[in-house]
Amino acid sequence: MRTDFLAEIRERVDIVELISEYLQLRRSGDNYRALCPFHNEKKPSFNVNRPKQIFHCFGCKKGGDIFNFLMLHEGLNFWEAVRVLAERAGVALPSGKGQRDGTGAIRKEIARLNGFAAAHFRSNLAKAERARRYLADRQISEPLWERFGLGYAAETWTGLYDAARSAGFSDEILAQAGLARRRESGDGYYDLFRDRVMFPIMDVSGRVVGFGGRTLSDTGGVKYINSPESALYHKGRSLYGLYQAKEALRQARTAYVVEGYFDLVMAAGAGVNNVVASLGTALTEEQARLLRRYVSRVVLIYDADEAGINAALRGVEVLLSCDLVPRLVRLPSGNDPDDFIRSSGAEKFCETITEQSDFLDFLLSAYELDRADVEGRTVVAQKGFALVEKVKNELKRSEYLKLFAEKLDMSERAMRAEFAKGLRRARSEPEQPRPKLGEVECDLLKLLVERADLLEQSRRSLDPQELSPGPMRQLIELLFRAPAGHENVGQFLVDSATDPETSEMLASVLIRETNIERGEKAVADWIGSVKRSTRQRRAEDLQRQIQIAERAGDTSGLRSLLKQKEELVS
Repeated sequence: MRTDFLAEIRERVDIVELISEYLQLRRSGDNYRALCPFHNEKKPSFNVNRPKQIFHCFGCKKGGDIFNFLMLHEGLNFWEAVRVLAERAGVALPSGKGQRDGTGAIRKEIARLNGFAAAHFRSNLAKAERARRYLADRQISEPLWERFGLGYAAETWTGLYDAARSAGFSDEILAQAGLARRRESGDGYYDLFRDRVMFPIMDVSGRVVGFGGRTLSDTGGVKYINSPESALYHKGRSLYGLYQAKEALRQARTAYVVEGYFDLVMAAGAGVNNVVASLGTALTEEQARLLRRYVSRVVLIYDADEAGINAALRGVEVLLSCDLVPRLVRLPSGNDPDDFIRSSGAEKFCETITEQSDFLDFLLSAYELDRADVEGRTVVAQKGFALVEKVKNELKRSEYLKLFAEKLDMSERAMRAEFAKGLRRARSEPEQPRPKLGEVECDLLKLLVERADLLEQSRRSLDPQELSPGPMRQLIELLFRAPAGHENVGQFLVDSATDPETSEMLASVLIRETNIERGEKAVADWIGSVKRSTRQRRAEDLQRQIQIAERAGDTSGLRSLLKQKEELVS
């Protein structure tokens, strides 16, 4: 294997950042120290040296570089470790090794195209008076435009497409990057983003991996459009604003997490530099592990409605499982950070986000407990147990139980006994069988693997997030990452599978003989069914929020929710 190829990976992957995803490192002079993951010890003897890019444990004597660490910690062979780290570094594997499908070259070309597109959008914004006025009306100053690389996608159908083609980019790479789509007639392509303020999404090195676009009009249509997942961009593994925030995160050791693009830009404009956005989704484990490289504490800024509370609880669970300290900031109902700053000002926002609660206080506040309500306190205790169970460190877990007993005014001994009983019950209960793919789902997946036209139709019409969580969505997300026109989609899926369960499900799909004759109708019916289910879930969620707003007497919020429901059913 070429030594210069390995050297390039070592140069791009910082050993401290890599190991920080697995261990809690603490600075000690020129080194970083932690409890060794390879043997039991009470005092840290595991050392990491950034200048030399090596690690060594003085207890068990294990040591080496980034490849050795991944091999030891994940049980990989050398080539498997190389593949993982090459993917992380964005380095193409040598020909004939691993990435036979040319994914590395595709990722590099998509990154080059995204850089071109970002510059194109910035140039448009400099000339688009309407877009500039829109940003000014939203109190987004020009220094913020420049800091986050904001741009504008013109109202024309092929503005970016024509410019990119003139610059030498192919139709195929434009489609694979998600910046252009083939017309239904099959005759030519058109831009995905039109008449939108553009937010480039960057990885930690500043490379543009995707885009978000916000329409300038509030009179109808989809407000936000995001780049589809590609060989380069995976929404659940990215954090908007991380590139701009990383130094502030390192210094503060605390991250504020908001949901949307404007939330982040407005918070940064208010002086909160250590802020990132979860790209409109619930916080994922991949995003939490990404944050763990820089911080030990994460502050979730959430809306006080039911949806906000549920999202916050999911985020707390993820953060605890990734050994991060969760804190929460509750904004007034109906307000996101963007709304709050524009209505109340930057100073009030900065003051509000200092009023943080831990997840135990959050539970007590969210459920508005009466001290005399024994049943209610017991229910909240059980919910707290489910979160405390995610804490891996036994000392931390013990302290949380002690605090929770105090806050609930319950017997600490009884609480510890009940918690231990729950753990024993969970361990003794037979493991629930994991969800399996149904026969129809297997047939549909096999059709999409074998028929490039049906796969492209599905990719154009469907966002995997519209599917209910489960094996089907998991495999659809994997399938949609296959480059457009890939000659062997089945092989791409096998190469992309990262765990035995996924490999097993794929095998069940790829070896079957499909029984569906009219593939076009089957796929169209399936997409229609998913869309109907998505609308139904959204309608039910809106109805719950409407009932909450009615009980709270929130007239403004109620009008907004009723309008959303009317638009949904129209």
